[in-house]
Amino acid sequence: MIQPIMKDVIFLSQKAEPATLEDKQIAVDLLDTLKAHEGECVRMVYPTRILGGMPPGEGS
Repeated sequence: MIQPIMKDVIFLSQKAEPATLEDKQIAVDLLDTLKAHEGECVRMVYPTRILGGMPPGEGS
């Protein structure tokens, strides 16, 4: 599900915790949101640690 882009600097500055299998839907929502906004964003970092791979178009 596409979610609003989080822009709250205080929230985003919090220390992240490692993702677990219970966070899988959050990763899916994040990818949906990134794909929906890819035309209007200069560059967004894909969640490679959650997905265990390289961003599309990078790497082999």
